[in-house]
This record gives sequence, structure tokens and C-alpha cells, in this order.
Amino acid sequence: HLKLSHNSHPRFARLTTSQEKYHLPTVGTCGGSNPCLNYLLTLDDYTNLNPYSPDVFVSGELHGDETVGPPTTLYLSDILLTAGECALTYFPSRDESSSAWCETWFDQWGYDEPWLLFSSRMLATRRILLSP
Repeated sequence: HLKLSHNSHPRFARLTTSQEKYHLPTVGTCGGSNPCLNYLLTLDDYTNLNPYSPDVFVSGELHGDETVGPPTTLYLSDILLTAGECALTYFPSRDESSSAWCETWFDQWGYDEPWLLFSSRMLATRRILLSP
């Protein structure tokens, strides 16, 4: 899912690991001798983001024995990425079919225009790091 988000939204999503970004050690091995990596999905409009914009860290691992955190974090990334694509890419281009798709997507989940604008503003003004 993280790679899909990264590949589907190249303007807003970058995928890395905490080992690569912060030079941290791995947390053990996964599947034999492969190191377990901690993935980070960074969401922002990095082509226009002010370098002094605040960072927001969202962790899906609040409690290690709960299973709701990782999917909730991924769902949040979907909402923010879709809002960013809609508000910052499709709507300004006046592409009617894409704009209609955006409105339908948000309507089916019960999100209204203020929510869409708030979500897209998060990408435009903050660097959001998600760790599922």
C-alpha cells in the first residue's frame, strides 16, 4: 500500500525508511535474514512547501498490540493524498471529468468541501510523516 501511494501520487508522496532518512539501526530481522525496516511515507506538496513548514508525525503503532493503528494511518494517507490531488491538481486544471470524480469520491465517504479544502491545506502547509 505504501509503494502504491508513493507511485500513484508522486507530487505529494515520498517513501523512505527511518534507516535511510535518519541512519537508525534496523529492529531485527524479518523473514529469515532480511532486516526489518521502518517505512516512512512523507506527504506534502514538496514542490511548493516552505522549508520552515512544521512537521507532523502520525504513528500507527501507538500501542504495539493493537491492530487498528496501521490501517487507520493508511486510510488517513488516502484521504490526504486524494484531497491533495483533487484540490491542488484537478480543480485548478478545470478538468470536468476529474473534478466530478473527486466530488463523487468525497461525497460517497461523507466529506464536504470544507473538509476537502482543510485536507489539501494540510499537504500545502505541512510535512506529514506517517509510520504505519
